Amino acid sequence: MLMMTEPGLILSISAISNSAQNEMARQCAALAIMNLSNGDNNSIPDMTGREFLLDTLVRLMDDERPETRRNAAVAIYNLANSDENSALLARYSDGIILEVLIQIILSHDSVLWNDHARANASETLFNMSCSNNNTTLELMANHPGLLDTLSTILKDGTSFIDISMYCAAVLLRLSEIIFPPSPCHNVLLTSFVKAACWTGTDCIAQALDAQASKPENRQTMILHYGLLNALGRMAELQEGEECFKIRAAAISAIYKLSLETITRPIIAKNERIMMALTKASYSQLGQEYKENDKTEKETLPTAKLVTEALKNLIATL
Repeated sequence: MLMMTEPGLILSISAISNSAQNEMARQCAALAIMNLSNGDNNSIPDMTGREFLLDTLVRLMDDERPETRRNAAVAIYNLANSDENSALLARYSDGIILEVLIQIILSHDSVLWNDHARANASETLFNMSCSNNNTTLELMANHPGLLDTLSTILKDGTSFIDISMYCAAVLLRLSEIIFPPSPCHNVLLTSFVKAACWTGTDCIAQALDAQASKPENRQTMILHYGLLNALGRMAELQEGEECFKIRAAAISAIYKLSLETITRPIIAKNERIMMALTKASYSQLGQEYKENDKTEKETLPTAKLVTEALKNLIATL
């Protein structure tokens, strides 16, 4: 922290990394920046007014040497652990840092970016999404291609597990903040539909449940193409360690959507939703909860939600 406050030091290191013809000099400069950025939770360097350094890090992440690229990416990761820096990183130069992180996550060239580096980039996005500054999250959600990147990783299903888990966690975090009339809300819902096949965690089902918790949001969800079918598929999942939690969250979302009287007929005519609820009404929900170390008191809400949702929907037929 003392070195970070030394006048001209960061500027000098950045200048070296930008002008040095020697690859080793650039690598050492990137390593120095990475080490300087590595503070604890109470001493993360403030990047306000250090635009030249951020430009430098972006440039270094496109360097020929893997070590230099990695050091620059880790520096960005370190800096993203504070709210002030997260907001700056999200808006800096029209989102160029977000764009670089997206390209790293989507990279299939293991020479340029290995799985560890891609996981680091996805964790950086997750750390930024944990910001208490809603502007940061809105900038992330509205950045072109970011939501689609997250859902593409989850739909593809071939990425390193840590990458997928962070991508799912970012979508869950954004679901708690982004609602109409946000211009990216429909894109967010499309991302949930695309990522609904992800079963590594219950993040997507929880995200849809969070969205359905807002009454003013329900009609938009019901009318969104493919969303009801996605919920129905999740409510029928039988395989995978997280399938029980996914089913429970999906059923909770379906129940909340069934509370909207105007759009109930649309849900009632959706075969996948009705089949999922019918199967759930005959399943041994209590036994499932018991096997998952749940108490009897926790059994009743899910079983009751199935019954209430069916009651709401059948009444419209």
